Amino acid sequence: MTASDNAHLLLASELESSSQVDGLITLLRGGQQKISVGGLWGSSQALVLAHLAEKKALGDAPCLVVLATDGEASGFLQDLKAFGVDAEDLCREAQRIPQ
Repeated sequence: MTASDNAHLLLASELESSSQVDGLITLLRGGQQKISVGGLWGSSQALVLAHLAEKKALGDAPCLVVLATDGEASGFLQDLKAFGVDAEDLCREAQRIPQ
């Protein structure tokens, strides 16, 4: 295990006691359909979304994440899958649809 693995584990454990993440869960469970979260870097973006999915805060509704570049989208998708989220890359699917 590397130092970066330890940092990942620390962040994941902190999500359980984060009042900010609890606030997101409350909003989503209360019917809020659109939220915006900022100040997250790297894989922490996907980790928070994976945590929300694990806590069933999203219900059965799909979640749309919009990223600036194909590279960011690819990395985010890989991160979600690494955190156990069944995710699809709709950009790649859209490219296959005849215009």
